[in-house]
Amino acid sequence: MKSDLNSQFGRDSYEEYSHAEVDNAKRGLPLTVANYKLRLGILNKLEYEHVAKEFRDCFVLCPKLVPMPEHVMGFKYQISKQQLGHCTGRVKEGVGVRVSIACHNGDTKELSGIVDGVDAANVIIYMVKEFEYYNVIRLDFFAQRSTFQMEYQALDCRSTHNCPMFEWFCPSVASNPEQAQAIRNIVNQTSFPAPYVLFGPPGTGKTSTLAEAIGQIYKLRPSVNVLAVAASNSVTNELTSRVLEIIPKKDVYRIFARSYARKIKYIDRDVLDVSNLRSMISDKKNKKKVHRDVKSYRVVLCTTSTAAQFVDANISRNHFSYIFIDECGFAKEISSLVPIMGIGVHDSEITASIVLAGDPKQLGPVILCDYLNETSHSVSLLERITDKGLYAKNPLTRKYDPNVITQLRNNFRSHPALLELPNRMFYAGQLRAKASPDKTHWAVGWDRLPNRTVPLIFHHVVGEMKQDENSSSMYNEQEAEQVLSYVEIIMNDGICGKKLEQTAIGIITPYASQVRYLKDLLNMRGWKDIEVGSTEQYQGREKPIMLMSTVRTGSKSVGFLADPKRLNVSLTRAQALMIVVGDLETLRNNRHWAKFIGYCRQNNAVVPSVLEFPVETVALNTESFNSSGSDMRAETSNNTKTPEIDYTILPNQITACTRPVESGDLDADTESDSESGSDSTGNVIVEAELHNRTVETTQIVPAVTGQDNGTLGVILEIANIIVGYVLWPRRPTRPI
Repeated sequence: MKSDLNSQFGRDSYEEYSHAEVDNAKRGLPLTVANYKLRLGILNKLEYEHVAKEFRDCFVLCPKLVPMPEHVMGFKYQISKQQLGHCTGRVKEGVGVRVSIACHNGDTKELSGIVDGVDAANVIIYMVKEFEYYNVIRLDFFAQRSTFQMEYQALDCRSTHNCPMFEWFCPSVASNPEQAQAIRNIVNQTSFPAPYVLFGPPGTGKTSTLAEAIGQIYKLRPSVNVLAVAASNSVTNELTSRVLEIIPKKDVYRIFARSYARKIKYIDRDVLDVSNLRSMISDKKNKKKVHRDVKSYRVVLCTTSTAAQFVDANISRNHFSYIFIDECGFAKEISSLVPIMGIGVHDSEITASIVLAGDPKQLGPVILCDYLNETSHSVSLLERITDKGLYAKNPLTRKYDPNVITQLRNNFRSHPALLELPNRMFYAGQLRAKASPDKTHWAVGWDRLPNRTVPLIFHHVVGEMKQDENSSSMYNEQEAEQVLSYVEIIMNDGICGKKLEQTAIGIITPYASQVRYLKDLLNMRGWKDIEVGSTEQYQGREKPIMLMSTVRTGSKSVGFLADPKRLNVSLTRAQALMIVVGDLETLRNNRHWAKFIGYCRQNNAVVPSVLEFPVETVALNTESFNSSGSDMRAETSNNTKTPEIDYTILPNQITACTRPVESGDLDADTESDSESGSDSTGNVIVEAELHNRTVETTQIVPAVTGQDNGTLGVILEIANIIVGYVLWPRRPTRPI
């Protein structure tokens, strides 16, 4: 190989290439996979030959060399700069030296060395062998070939050995610069030891990006293991399904908590096949077996709370090289720390690359106690670090550092008219509508639309809020009947000639009693597959058609509808048609809802259309409706904190409930991920919002499944490690 390389660095060696190839290389045209070796090879040779030419007349005749004190592993000599003449500026450390020595028999002997150093008056030469310095007749300086040879050899090796390249499992990634950038940087661990943040607004392909990144790690780094967790079972199941499209089943393991076995009929068959639930049902001593099985799989998926089991298991702290936390913005910071501190930290050092994925503009942790909503407890790890320190936008470019954070921008979910307002209110107009018209435009022209070009309806209903005797949760019969009316029209007549399945329709309502009431109405008509749920249940999901019943009426307050994040999630689930049913007069008392109502009015999307009242208007970017992608600029809303779940409430602390707290007392707990129950001590484990029932408590403790208080204490003690990296992280130290 060496002789071949030497021959390629001879005089005019680049002439083997065509004039066009050399010209293109000199012009600096972009590198591609196809021209990579060719173009860099030409530039490598051009650079060497330019440098070599600079030294062709760089020599000294009969130099006066002075030996220096003996040097370990070699010999040093110095020559004054005065002797170098015009060569002085070219002779630098690392330059090659050829010494020609006159022999007694009249022959000439040559030895090679290098320039070891240059000071103000002298040049120091290093030689491996000692020689008769007083017999030197010529000293030549030359450019070292070895550096250029090694560069070319590396380039040649890349071609010969076909070094791993990013061959995408999903071809569309190649045309999405933000997705491709995030995946490359996650795989290459560019943020280590700080977490990498994947900021995924609605419909931008966050889950697909995570699955692709996990797939690339699986392919390109065959010796490493991956742990992927999420705050809920539904999100974890969805990520598992995406991963199974890329990675063989034999290498994927989905771990469920034992309590989830009761919901086995709601789990996708493919996910169930790679899970621990099958054997768990028959094997009551399955816990140890699960821990053993973890070591046999390269990709393990579970919820953040289930990951706590690994703390007590005999699993090495450096077993997982990557830890992914999906929907991190929906989890309390302490919940996110469970997998990080329990698995990704060893001896106070982070051992795994952490990836936090989510959207700080959507719903955050759900906190049971109102006073905790005003504390840092209601802020997720994702929200806390986004826009701070390493994760802040450059004040000059207004862009994020892609080495530590990427914001996805292409929305593949919604019709441009449905994306327009949330994009303006929450994302500074940075999202681009990129969904296929076949997916998003089929409801345009529907005869029930007040504006046939905008697939959006706000149906004003003045109803009445009611309350069941045994619940403080609210429902609104008039709104429910109006929602049912739209469902009947859609199911019986279709939309623009398109017949629809029940699963194409989703219904959001914030109150559990309204969920139950709507479900009863739908079940009586045989529509059991139309899903009704809370905003929390729909976060991260989508449906072709979404309907929403806001329930609130006859008051100046809109309750927890005032949370702008809840509005953001509610308005960004629909692909092709969004219908909101509510009391316009009540909702417009809130400034965020006033913007939505103003947007509907401006686009003639309000039913009945004769209503007249002052509302805040929002200008419409009509050009974006017929465009596959446009930059829409607008204001962003203030971030508000939202509640989450995950507390143990001692039974004797619940004082204001009209009946005992039961497993079903979850806000919109309709076969959802939200779970509740009792532990062995009788403590009520609450993992969702109670139906507006007041809980007065003096003792609330975090409930971390699978951990005792001692283990939790350890996690809390060392949590400052990850916080330190997040808020004052060291610059990345791991090479790409």
